[in-house]
Amino acid sequence: MSIQISIKHQSALFKEHFEEENNDRIIFSGAFGIGKTYFLDKFFAPTNSEYLAVKLAPVNYSVSANEDIFKLIKYDVLFELLLHHGLELDTDPVVINRSVAYGVAMPGKAQSIAEGFMKVLPLLNKSAEGIPTIVGALYGWLTTIQELEKERNMPGVDSEVEKAAEEIAKHFTLEADHITAFLEESITRLATEKQAKVKVLIIDDLDRIDPEHIFRLFNIFSAHLDYHKTNRNKFGFDKVLFVCDIKNIKNIFLTRYGADTDFSGYIDKFYSKEVYFFNNAAEVRKAVDKIVQAVQFNEESKHYYEEHILRGDRGNGRSLLEVVLTELVHAEALMVRRIMTGYNVRSRLNAGSLGLSSPSAHEVRDWQIPAAVSLKILHKILGGSEPMEKALRRTMQHERSEEYKTFAEIHQDWLIGLMLPILGYEQHQFTHDLNAAFNYRNPHNEQSVQYNLYKYGSGRNLYYGNLISLNGNNVMAPTIVFKIDFFGLLHQAFGILQKTGYLR
Repeated sequence: MSIQISIKHQSALFKEHFEEENNDRIIFSGAFGIGKTYFLDKFFAPTNSEYLAVKLAPVNYSVSANEDIFKLIKYDVLFELLLHHGLELDTDPVVINRSVAYGVAMPGKAQSIAEGFMKVLPLLNKSAEGIPTIVGALYGWLTTIQELEKERNMPGVDSEVEKAAEEIAKHFTLEADHITAFLEESITRLATEKQAKVKVLIIDDLDRIDPEHIFRLFNIFSAHLDYHKTNRNKFGFDKVLFVCDIKNIKNIFLTRYGADTDFSGYIDKFYSKEVYFFNNAAEVRKAVDKIVQAVQFNEESKHYYEEHILRGDRGNGRSLLEVVLTELVHAEALMVRRIMTGYNVRSRLNAGSLGLSSPSAHEVRDWQIPAAVSLKILHKILGGSEPMEKALRRTMQHERSEEYKTFAEIHQDWLIGLMLPILGYEQHQFTHDLNAAFNYRNPHNEQSVQYNLYKYGSGRNLYYGNLISLNGNNVMAPTIVFKIDFFGLLHQAFGILQKTGYLR
């Protein structure tokens, strides 16, 4: 069973912007991983009869310096129409009449389309699954037209005229070539058959392709408008969506053309009204509880997980895992695709040592430090050490959410106390002495946290650090506790567990 993230609220907002009059070109902006593709796939789902939406992902193109990216776009559109939109290439000689044969399906043109497609197909880096079907359809279409023309025993077109047209095409990429005309006719026909009100071209992940090709692609659409002195988009699409993070596009532009270059003056012509900023964080936040509750564990560990991992302490109703994941969402450090793949992760308790010991210390298992188990689950959800490192660093640098601030006013000492058995293990060596006070000095900000090491739980075998003071100031005052950088301590605990080999 997969997790679903609601798009209802964002759909209403985007639909209002999308349907504005004369809003033909739209920049759809959002941070990487926030769920732009997930949202657009649902909004423009094939079951939505309002739209005929063709989505391209130029990030997959294998483009050389001399390759015409527009050529790849044309054939990518053809690929999508054939594979996902039911475009059929007639192979019945009765259906392919003379007017069609000498129009879009003229032998020379059909061969040009088919051969051109085969040349660029490897550069599109498409999934191999759909390629045989499409190649077969093109081959059958081309063969039928060629056989029909042989039977008619008529010349195709004047060879000199054809050669001249090909020479022009080499120098003017914006002429109405065979494939462009064929695509426009096909898209219009498919929209009519579907009774779609709007024909939409979606260019996804624009800021993830080579910088040179980003602006070439933008310029292709702009030059088309200038050339025809019309507001019509390429291939007859009613609307074109450029999907990216506009902040990234701006940074790439300024790096390429200089910090003093007018980015606004350049980018304005690529959208009709205003940049649409997408943020579905509120709905993604609602999915956090589902992620935590969907963690899989062995039946014999059920009580432990329910008691110490999946719910909070002191009646606060929030687990460490849920608090951290929520703040990662706020900092845009938890990608929607990771939520999808990290859903239903399986966790198991480690029967071996946690690695937090010295020759004179007690052997400690991971289940004795619930924070370590929570960090291991987080490690799995985020996809390993490298993405977890990036996510935690991003969150550390981000301002805390209001939700976190409200929670931390009362419970920050509890969060920090969960980290201290890991952070101070070299000093306390898991010695249980209520009269012993230990100090953990944060190497990054020189904050000194004094605490007692407690053992708790039904068997008195789980470890927790009870805060006493911060830099000598009693932590009973919430304002004092809030000065402690919890996410900085969390990141340090993560680093320690990496070094011991527990997280790998």
